[in-house]
Amino acid sequence: MKTVKLLLLGCTLASATISFSQNEGKDFLKNYKSPEFRMRQLTVGGGGYAGGSQNNSNSVNSNYYQEWHEGRFGFGSSFKNVINSPKYQGYSSSSLGLNFAYRLFNGTGYRALGLRASYSGENRFYLRPKLFFGFHNYTVVEPAYNTEIGPSDKYFKMRVNSTPEITLGLGRVEFAYFARQAMDIDRLLSKTGQLSQAFTPDQLKVLADRIGKLRNSRFLDSRLFRIKQLEMIDSTLSEFGIVNERGMSYFSRLNDAMFYANPFGRLSGFRAELGVSASPNYSILDPDNNEWSNHSKVLMKVDYYLPVSYAIQSDISFEGSYGHRVRKSGLLSTHEDVVSFSATYSFGWYPTTRTSLVLTGTGSYVNALDLSAGTNASVSLKYYYYISPETRFNIRGGYSYRSSEFEDLPETNLFNESEIFNLRQGYSFSIGLNHAIF
Repeated sequence: MKTVKLLLLGCTLASATISFSQNEGKDFLKNYKSPEFRMRQLTVGGGGYAGGSQNNSNSVNSNYYQEWHEGRFGFGSSFKNVINSPKYQGYSSSSLGLNFAYRLFNGTGYRALGLRASYSGENRFYLRPKLFFGFHNYTVVEPAYNTEIGPSDKYFKMRVNSTPEITLGLGRVEFAYFARQAMDIDRLLSKTGQLSQAFTPDQLKVLADRIGKLRNSRFLDSRLFRIKQLEMIDSTLSEFGIVNERGMSYFSRLNDAMFYANPFGRLSGFRAELGVSASPNYSILDPDNNEWSNHSKVLMKVDYYLPVSYAIQSDISFEGSYGHRVRKSGLLSTHEDVVSFSATYSFGWYPTTRTSLVLTGTGSYVNALDLSAGTNASVSLKYYYYISPETRFNIRGGYSYRSSEFEDLPETNLFNESEIFNLRQGYSFSIGLNHAIF
């Protein structure tokens, strides 16, 4: 019942956004075709996390895994790279972090020190404007050192997982970020009466394309890059001949529109993919318990990103798969055919250049044909705020519910800040501060 309620909440939010479909900026953001560009971002940061789970089931498998709570502090760095051209779209994100954690597990306390290295990459090579061949990979390496509080029980844990995918797909997703920046400039200058008239759609397109193309320029000194960007915008607005007055107020608003915004927040378009993947996983759970598994499957993905208006974003994703999973632990091994379906809906609110609030709901059904079946649902809320062009503040909270517990147990997910552990009910809360090097 809880799963159904969460899914109904997501559907309600999805239908509610349709009423905004005529709002300002919808058509420009939705139809914008981004230019050829490359965008990179290196950040360092730190933050705190609290999370946990509890299990109300009386099944034999769940008696031991009844309650789990964790608090931790960590710091690390991440690098994102986006490439867009008519023949290729690529997105990659890699991170490295160190975490210090305290866990309360069935009444027993543990301290843990862990390292997490991850990489996710999506590569789409376009054979035609809407037809592409894709190769994606998601890899995580998590070593950790645990100490039980009380008895002197110390042991090493590690998880290594990689999921390569090969797909063939239709559609193309565009980056609406530069279009939103052009609209920010129009709105901020119009509010203060510094424009003799609002931008025309053609002028917005010209400005957005020039902002995107300037991303291909590289500067050793970020201050010179900012000056170059402001010069380009001012020169473009001079060509339009619609600026009434130039002064400190004028340039401060250009600065706010250009440098206080999340460059990875807004997308537009439809994309569908059909492919195959494998997911080998190796885990050291304790000195006497090592596990190897692999999940090979045929999968289908559908993504639809809709900028409903200047401030509202509505994104829907579906995924279905059928595959075979093998697990080996010591002398024991299991084989199972697995069918799964999942749907995710995100409602994003981007009211200003600096602020965003994103509500995400996910529902899924997993059926291990030889073992058990279950439904899972989760909801999360994330708030993002730019304190300065380089410094960003974020808060995230989440809740999950699942009707079965045959999936991996929580100890195999050591330090994933977005993970809500896989017992019957789970919660998570995190707060972080990041600083962009470039």
